[in-house]
Amino acid sequence: MVVGRDYLLRLVAALLKDAQSTADLREAGELTQRAADILTLIDELSAPDEDDPNTLTQ
Repeated sequence: MVVGRDYLLRLVAALLKDAQSTADLREAGELTQRAADILTLIDELSAPDEDDPNTLTQ
């Protein structure tokens, strides 16, 4: 099973929505951090592979 980028972005949106709706600042911080971690993962997976000889460089 492969998780797609769109699914991860929907998860990030849900985490941030939950963070905004909670009154618990610690929980809001944890949810926001999880969302940030997922965004970092998306960026890493979307970045071109520098070791791939088929990757075009400018």
